[in-house]
Amino acid sequence: MKEITQQELAEVTQALQAVKESGFGEVRIGIRNGYIYQVSKTDTKILELPKN
Repeated sequence: MKEITQQELAEVTQALQAVKESGFGEVRIGIRNGYIYQVSKTDTKILELPKN
């Protein structure tokens, strides 16, 4: 198992903190060949549909 680098950990932590502060969203972490190659986040809010 490959160790997580400090830079990778910082990027993941930053994304998690941003989503946590917004109160909604998700963080996805892409890993290839044992290395984190992508950290993406969504923090858009879902629209509430009006009740009929």
